[in-house]
Amino acid sequence: MNLLNLSQTERMFDDMEWERVSNDQIDEALDHFGGLASASLARVCELIREVDCRQSWMADGARTLVDWVAARLRVRHASAARLVGVARRLAELPVLSARFASGEVSLDQVDALSRMATPETEAGLIEEATGLTNTALDRAARRHHGITEDDARTTWERRRLVRQ
Repeated sequence: MNLLNLSQTERMFDDMEWERVSNDQIDEALDHFGGLASASLARVCELIREVDCRQSWMADGARTLVDWVAARLRVRHASAARLVGVARRLAELPVLSARFASGEVSLDQVDALSRMATPETEAGLIEEATGLTNTALDRAARRHHGITEDDARTTWERRRLVRQ
């Protein structure tokens, strides 16, 4: 995948006459920008990993790295927790890291795959995952680790019926 830098891609859409753009061209642009977004998020994860190693987030007075990432990137706490988790897991997964950095796999795919992969199994898992939906990947990742007691309790509490 040939990724352009942001200024090059912005020029592609200056004064766009949308009625002249085919559906195939829109599909290609979506593929391109999706890959660019994935590659950018891979770099964000690398930076988060370095901030984590240096523990420089403490100097800003944050309680946790997740809190710091949420504030720094202006994202929800859940999004920050996901990025921190992915960043930490990718430290041990060089093949998945490289595929993420190239824009070949998305953050959703990397999140699920990194919960299942080991350095020995990551290449095979990536190949298996290419034809799966993100829902199927998430399901496989949950099955891989099983349900924790906390998850089971939370699920039970959400499902129980309370009569007064």
